[in-house]
Amino acid sequence: MRLHGNFATSGARRPRLAAAGSDYPAAISDMYLQLPSEIDPRIAALARSATEHAPTPYDKAIELEHFLKTKYHYTLDLTGNPGTDPLAHFLFTTRAGHCEYFASSMTVMLRTLGIPSREVNGFLPGEFNELGGDYIVRASDAHSWVEAYFPGSGWIVFDPTPDASDRDRQFFFPAFADCGLGRIGLERLGDQLRFRAPDGACAKFPGEIAQLARIWCCLAVQNTAAHER
Repeated sequence: MRLHGNFATSGARRPRLAAAGSDYPAAISDMYLQLPSEIDPRIAALARSATEHAPTPYDKAIELEHFLKTKYHYTLDLTGNPGTDPLAHFLFTTRAGHCEYFASSMTVMLRTLGIPSREVNGFLPGEFNELGGDYIVRASDAHSWVEAYFPGSGWIVFDPTPDASDRDRQFFFPAFADCGLGRIGLERLGDQLRFRAPDGACAKFPGEIAQLARIWCCLAVQNTAAHER
């Protein structure tokens, strides 16, 4: 599946996003407002509290992104037993975790506010390889973020995860970080990108490489080619 989203960095687009309203297509709201049948009521209350001064759905998303970035901490050193509700454990007990905790928290909290959203798994931009004219994306660049839907603009990207230290990012996928099999890259095909990995990595980790190859990674490394809907 190929997903497309837009970065909301342009000041010119903000008025349109703020005025987008909440008239969502049925196909969007039916799919992307779903919540677990049993959810800790504190999560919805926290979402309301963090966004109480935000007048529009877009402003609420901005406030929620800022709230998670500034009130919680990034770590891969997870401690304690999350029990049956790891999301509540993250939000109210540890208040620290990796990107999947931040992205899933914002996604669920947006949905409690009636804003369609989804968690996306992919890669950070990596580094540009001037010799080959492509981007080098390592396994340690793996990342999760959020897309929220706004009528007239489509899916807009938000990243609620605070900055991580180099040590934290290095061991996100230890098997790949230490395997010594070369770099994972993205090959340009027109305005699209194709995932590629060294043959040695494919042979040693066929299942993991196949999974990574299915992960959406175009947006993070090609943010200037946003697709309007």
